Amino acid sequence: MKPIVSIILPCYNGERYVAEAIESVLAQTEAAWELLVIDDGSRDNSREIISRYAEKDSRIRLLSHPNGENRGVSRSRKLGITCSKAEFIAHLDADDGFLPTKLERQIEVMRQFPDCMLCHSSVFVMDDESTVTAPPEGFFAQAHGKQELYQYSKQDVFLCSNQICNATVFYRRNVITGLDFDIPQLFQFEDWLQWVLLSERGQFYFLSEALSRYRLHDESATARVVSNRLVQIYSEAEFLFSLLSRATQKEILDIAAERLVMVMSSLVDAYAGNGSADGKRIISLTLFPVIKRQYVQTIKRVLFSNRLCRRIKVFFG
Repeated sequence: MKPIVSIILPCYNGERYVAEAIESVLAQTEAAWELLVIDDGSRDNSREIISRYAEKDSRIRLLSHPNGENRGVSRSRKLGITCSKAEFIAHLDADDGFLPTKLERQIEVMRQFPDCMLCHSSVFVMDDESTVTAPPEGFFAQAHGKQELYQYSKQDVFLCSNQICNATVFYRRNVITGLDFDIPQLFQFEDWLQWVLLSERGQFYFLSEALSRYRLHDESATARVVSNRLVQIYSEAEFLFSLLSRATQKEILDIAAERLVMVMSSLVDAYAGNGSADGKRIISLTLFPVIKRQYVQTIKRVLFSNRLCRRIKVFFG
């Protein structure tokens, strides 16, 4: 049976939950899928667990980087997409899960709306023990609210917070071709970058029904960001630098540049703290040369633009 959907599942040290994630795929009402699990250099028993499933079901394939390297979730996802064969792509992380009708419902939406590039949905949350509950108010897609086709980059908050849960995403494989989303990632928000870049290619559709389960636990990447303000700031800065060096639409670039100034201001404030009156100026003299060295192409394209330079000059005096 030729797969309709390729499910991309990166896994790094996911032995505790990866079997549950795979079982949620096996329970789908739509059987025409392939599951590509990318072992990202795991040091636990993840690979052995995944291999047992692959041996039993030919729709499951285990992939890895050369020499079993750890290259991060963004590049692992890119490897899976490169090796995929189906018309549609669905995302899944090793600690999350699908509800049984997820693939079936999202195929229906994509067939109904041929101009739709990406479909996402509401989501349930679950804890360490897989107890499922309703999500907090405003959690991921719930912030969008309406079930409709919409332009993601027209949303007021599209560059303020990530409004789309990775485990709910479903998109056409042909729209990802040539998209430069695999970044040398230090922190978070590689999925957010992908949503914004995909939004340059067409409309999204939001399904108000919950079709996936997102796990909230202390070891998750989301918990790491939420619990540490500095990590949150650096994560957003990394996302914006990556976006500014890859996006093509002027409107998105302008909004991202303005947002970057706000984020960098927050970073300066975080380090300056209650220091001397010259704290911000001193940090600006040390911080921005580092940024320039790390993101040369982005600086040439964005930070040296007249508009952004004027804003930085006003802020630092």
